[in-house]
Amino acid sequence: MSTDRAIRTAASVWLSTLIGIGVAGAVVTAGLGLRGSSAVTWAAPTFSAIVAVLSTGTVLLLRGRRHTATGLSAGIAAAMVVWAAGQVLTALTVRSGDSAFPLIGDLLTFPALPLATLALLAVPSRHRQRDTALRLGVDATALGFASALLMWWFAYRPRADGPASAQGALVAVVAVAAITLAYLALLTAIRDLDIALIGVAAGIGLLSLGTLLTMYQVLGTGHQRGWLGAALLCLAWPPIAAGALNHRGPGEDDDLLVPAVDPDARVVAVTTTASLVLLSVGLVAILVMGARKVDSVSLLLVLSSVITFWLRELLNARQRADLLRRVYDEATADPLTGLANRRVLTARLAALPPYEAWSLLVVDLDGFKDFNDLFGHPAGDRLLRATAHRLRSAAPPGATVSRLGGDEFAVLAPGERSQGMQIGHRLVAAVRLCAGDMQLSTRIPVSASVGVAELRGGRPTVPAGVNRTVPDPARAGGTGGRVGFKGVGNAGDTGSPGGAGDARSTG
Repeated sequence: MSTDRAIRTAASVWLSTLIGIGVAGAVVTAGLGLRGSSAVTWAAPTFSAIVAVLSTGTVLLLRGRRHTATGLSAGIAAAMVVWAAGQVLTALTVRSGDSAFPLIGDLLTFPALPLATLALLAVPSRHRQRDTALRLGVDATALGFASALLMWWFAYRPRADGPASAQGALVAVVAVAAITLAYLALLTAIRDLDIALIGVAAGIGLLSLGTLLTMYQVLGTGHQRGWLGAALLCLAWPPIAAGALNHRGPGEDDDLLVPAVDPDARVVAVTTTASLVLLSVGLVAILVMGARKVDSVSLLLVLSSVITFWLRELLNARQRADLLRRVYDEATADPLTGLANRRVLTARLAALPPYEAWSLLVVDLDGFKDFNDLFGHPAGDRLLRATAHRLRSAAPPGATVSRLGGDEFAVLAPGERSQGMQIGHRLVAAVRLCAGDMQLSTRIPVSASVGVAELRGGRPTVPAGVNRTVPDPARAGGTGGRVGFKGVGNAGDTGSPGGAGDARSTG
């Protein structure tokens, strides 16, 4: 325990030192830029590379000693390696006298943005549902295209006119990637409300802002990259590394309560309005200010925004359909066994054809309370699930198998009383088999009583000579027109012929 505490303390101290190194690199870069030194053009990517390399080593060395999300840590480390390699190559190229954008180092640096995006999409979540990563990615992309459209129209486009159109298109692509990454980090943090992910989002925000400022500067000069964006890039990687290391994966926060609000609802609330507002503002700006010819980059951004928003709405529609399906299942199915509940059985009874004979069989597990007291409720739940499985297998086609509550089940099947009696024998045998499904070391007697009532038009029929005071057929223990069966089985009994538990008539 003391060794682990020492490792955690040393890791915390080193992470604080790493953040200090990033701040020092940003201060030096800003100082060179304010002084107008030409050395900032190669010093800035050098400091950024140093911080990225140190952050990479931190993640790779400490990841195995800290409880972290492997997907996030590995993806962030890969992005850092690519970024550092590109920055080193950029610094060497600028040092040799070539500074025209884009350099080979720039082209190697930019893939770090999609790598970081994939790392965020791989973040495991305690509340992950179907297509969570896809929905987050589409939401962030919709916001990214809409924001990039505004940024391109008001900031980048005026500086990209003329012969720099190809350069401007590359800048637009990088801007979309950077903005999308920032939105994805923000939406992930909003969704999970995790302090570590908030740190990652803050670092990625600095990374994206630094990239956007650098792109803005090179569009105006063609080679001068500016010191402010470079200073932000030095500050970006340490908080990203710290957040990736401190993020806790599934199973490590079992003591946390599941939030009452669906986490995806928070994301939808943020993205629905924001994406619509951004896209609308961009379209209005193009229509109002588009006296000059609209460029191809703007048209592509508008088209991409519309397509992404359409895909996002398709995903939301499927999410709503899944939610309605879950609500329907919860309203009609027993949560423990998955069988139909009493509400479904009542509806089926009310909808029975008036001139057709149906049999209602009520199955009661005898001694279930004693079983629960002896082996505990988890074992009792397993017995109920095993019983449900066996009853479903023994029921004829077209029958409705439901759980009435507790240890009572019901089977509604087509056919007269004689056919219901045959089904009752099969149900008793099924319960005898489910006793062996429990796989308990002690042989436990498990018995079941089955009551059979014939129904026409949803009401029981009473044969001659039987008391006509007939209770609700959906309740176990009814006597009107009822024939009973009882069977006893032992755990470990696989239903071999002649074993205990052979069905016998009791009524």
